[in-house]
Amino acid sequence: MLNLTTALGRNGFQDWILQRVSAAILGLYTIALLLFWLCIPWCKNLSWHGLFNNQTMRLITIIALISLMMHAWIGMWTIVTDYIKTPALAFFTKIFIFLSLTFYLFWGIQILWS
Repeated sequence: MLNLTTALGRNGFQDWILQRVSAAILGLYTIALLLFWLCIPWCKNLSWHGLFNNQTMRLITIIALISLMMHAWIGMWTIVTDYIKTPALAFFTKIFIFLSLTFYLFWGIQILWS
């Protein structure tokens, strides 16, 4: 069973590292998309379709989605742990956040591969 009483790492330092690595991946991904958008002034739906139709870009996007899920989970876990003191409410809030993030991850993958 999924243990929602801890974040992703075994300790705070590992979570801190995961948070920084995922932020770096998301930053690089955002810069790459901005550069694509800036370098192609006629960027329309067809250009975006061509970009995301590429297998490499799809894999990079999936890595970015997983990074976003990890980053959001660690951040939200920290917020819930710090500010929600009722154990049952904290547990159900973490369940809701986890299920939401998982849903968005699979939705993003479904959009990429459809």
